Order: sequence, then structure tokens, then C-alpha cells
Amino acid sequence: MIPSRKDIISGMPVVVYGKSLVFNDGKYETEDHGEIDYIRKHSDFNKVVFETIIKTLEEELAPVIIAEKPAIIPEIFENDPEVKAVIKKTVKRKAKRTAKAKTKVG
Repeated sequence: MIPSRKDIISGMPVVVYGKSLVFNDGKYETEDHGEIDYIRKHSDFNKVVFETIIKTLEEELAPVIIAEKPAIIPEIFENDPEVKAVIKKTVKRKAKRTAKAKTKVG
């Protein structure tokens, strides 16, 4: 990221080390937004270097949990069979994801 350079201090050459990103086993993990921006703007991004975003379980399940709340459905659509089918599918999906999450965690 920041190259090393030589400075002359009191007539003596001194190496000032920069900062580099070190990939271990082809992977580099960071939450530093400066490093992320640097990698995304690099010419090798999406050619040699690729990004993987890891979501937490809460982030993954959040849309499903919000979608299943009955309070968000107006009373007008309460007896609509299409709306009921969508709610039923959403609840089933959430149950499957929860079961998978429990299997992975425990």
C-alpha cells in the first residue's frame, strides 16, 4: 500500500518501511475501510484479486424475519389467498434457514 523509502538522517541512509498487504494462503481479511478501498481501486481487482463478503447469521435472516411479521400486512389483504401463500412460503424459508444455522453452529 505504502512503498518503503530511504531517508537520509544525520548523513546516514535509513530505510523507512511502508505498509504492504500480505495474503496468507491466497486470502486477506480486513475490516479496515482504507484497505478495502485501496484493494477495490487496484487495477488487479476482479481480475486477480476477488472480494468475498461474509454475512452474519442475523444479516442473512433479517429480511425473512421482517417479512413474516403479520403487523406489516394490512387488514384488506388478510383473506387474500395469494398473500397467505407468500406468508406461508416466507415462514417455511425462515424455518429452513434457522434449521441450517443451528446445524452449522451446534
